Order: sequence, then structure tokens, then C-alpha cells
Amino acid sequence: MMTLWIGHSPRIILSDTWVASDLLEKRSDIFSSRPRFLVMGDAINASETSLTNLEYGDRWRLHRRLMHTVVGSQAVRNCRDFQAAESALLIRDLFLDPNDFELSIERYLVSVASIIGWGRRIYRKNNYVAQLALAFMEAVDYAIPGVFIMKAIPLLLHAVAWLYELPSKLRSGSATMPRYSHLVALVKATLR
Repeated sequence: MMTLWIGHSPRIILSDTWVASDLLEKRSDIFSSRPRFLVMGDAINASETSLTNLEYGDRWRLHRRLMHTVVGSQAVRNCRDFQAAESALLIRDLFLDPNDFELSIERYLVSVASIIGWGRRIYRKNNYVAQLALAFMEAVDYAIPGVFIMKAIPLLLHAVAWLYELPSKLRSGSATMPRYSHLVALVKATLR
């Protein structure tokens, strides 16, 4: 076991499987908490609402239980029919336009996630909802450790935009999620 200091935060490296099992499984209530996500958590007010940012505890267990009711191994069995239909559409799209394979695959992935989450299919490759969902998926790049100076100097989270613009850009981008959910709800309501 080694300790690596990154800025003012210690990182513990476990090089033995038995030690990792003992600490992370048998004593998980003490040692399984996640590090604080400044960029993808605090900057966009997702530290208390996102399963990936929550500290290990009762709230995390509740979120995890809710997630498994929707996408757990038992729940996913109910998704086989529409996954097969979406797969057939993907094969058709790849056959008709093989040069546009990336958009075809993205449409398939977003459509399956959209059906599970909101009961709505994505029909076109360049759908507005699909583009927004892909932008959210690409936001994972902000969680890479050590890329942003704000992780080393957390005080920059509260800096004004002219001094350090990343926090204000993240906050304005996080305002897009309610608009995305509202858009999906409107489309769902018109389809009924």
C-alpha cells in the first residue's frame, strides 16, 4: 500500500489484491467513498444528485437501488424487444449509408438510452435530443484527474468569469439538462 499526494489530496494505491479486497469489500462502509469531484460535481451542483459523485452512504445506496430497478440485470430483460428493433435499424442504417457509421451507432445508443429513460425513440441521426445527449456523454472528459487547475486550487471554483471562466461555463452548461428533460417531456406529451 502506497500513498501518493496530488496537491493537498492523498491518493492510496493498493498493489495487493488481498489488501484491496479486505479494505474495499469487507470494510466498504469506511473506505469506499469516492474522491470529491470539483469539476463534475461541485461546479455544476451535482455532488448530491449524481450517483457517480455521491459519497458512500444511505443516499448512495438509495440512488444505486433506484438505478438497478431501471437498468439492473432483471430489468434489462424487459428491454430485449426494442433493443432488437433498434439493432435491426442500426444494421439497416449501416447497410444504406456505410460512410456515416459513426452517426448511425450514436443514434442507436442514444435511442436505446432514451427509450429506457423516457420511452421515446430517436428516429433521425441528426436529432436535436440526440445531439444534446451526446454532448452530455462527452462531458465525462471533465472528470479526468489533473487536467484542470481548479482541481489543485479549489478556490477557483468561486472565481469570477474574467479571471477563470471554466466554472461559469460549467454552470451555464449544467443549465442545459433541465431544458433537455423539458424538451423530451414535451415530445413525449405530443406523442400521446
